[in-house]
Amino acid sequence: MCSPAAPNPEEHDVSAIQTKIFASRPAQVARKLSRPLLAGLERGDFDLVAVGRALIANPDWPHRVRNGTPLIPYSLNMLQPLV
Repeated sequence: MCSPAAPNPEEHDVSAIQTKIFASRPAQVARKLSRPLLAGLERGDFDLVAVGRALIANPDWPHRVRNGTPLIPYSLNMLQPLV
């Protein structure tokens, strides 16, 4: 459970933390993966991290993150094969 201390909005999705604290509901964030974001997930500030563009660029995203393999940057051109 997360602490009711005011979170740093630079590091976390404040609305997700507030949802988790005050509504007792699962909370999700959707932002760029970073060490502070992972630290918030480990602390229980939120329950889920949504992955969008990074997953399009890196279909093996879970393995890359787990192994510390660099991610391929997302590019709008990557959507063309999906159209």
